[in-house]
Amino acid sequence: MVPIVLKREDCNNKELTIEEFRKDFINICRSHHSDKRALVFAFLLYDFDNAYISQIIKNPEYWNALDYLSGKYLSIFYIHTKDKNLFDKYESPKVLYNMLSVLGNKSPYEESRTILENHFGIKSRIKLPSVLFFQVRENSLSDYFIVELKASSLETLFNELIDTVRETVTTLQKVEKENYNNLNEVFELIRTSIRNKHQLELITKVIKKIPVVNLLSFILPE
Repeated sequence: MVPIVLKREDCNNKELTIEEFRKDFINICRSHHSDKRALVFAFLLYDFDNAYISQIIKNPEYWNALDYLSGKYLSIFYIHTKDKNLFDKYESPKVLYNMLSVLGNKSPYEESRTILENHFGIKSRIKLPSVLFFQVRENSLSDYFIVELKASSLETLFNELIDTVRETVTTLQKVEKENYNNLNEVFELIRTSIRNKHQLELITKVIKKIPVVNLLSFILPE
């Protein structure tokens, strides 16, 4: 987990500014590769109109679970605020794995738009909240895909998010160390894994809607 924190004007700290992060975005990701801090990257995209995401990243228990799970395999970037009215009740969680802070001034999604446009070529608005998985190779972005988060309550949204992270990390844990530099192939593994997981979930939902009698007649034809 790598928070990109929106800083209020009178807040003193040592985090990067959003301008510094935008300028050095690719190099930050490359350093995570070279320091064995991550194999793949993700952006948690949301805005202040989704209170559940805000609660998840402000709650130390949720935050630490995501940070611990992402470990040395996945760096998750997200933009947060240190506005006094929103953040004074909370202490920034202790950095254990991939937690860094970057400072900006606008809302989370507005601050991310320049990065999305300049590095990803994404100019249309993305359905929020979403997870944008991406890979960096050499001096540029090499690939990305987006997973929309659809849950509509705090607990179900957290479960959906952490299940997505868990699926990604489980896949990355199976990669042999000698293959860590095969960045595009590694990224394709998680794309396929998450796609298969979502297809299975969709099939399961459809099956649950089919009456038992009809389902049995399909499985056990006369």
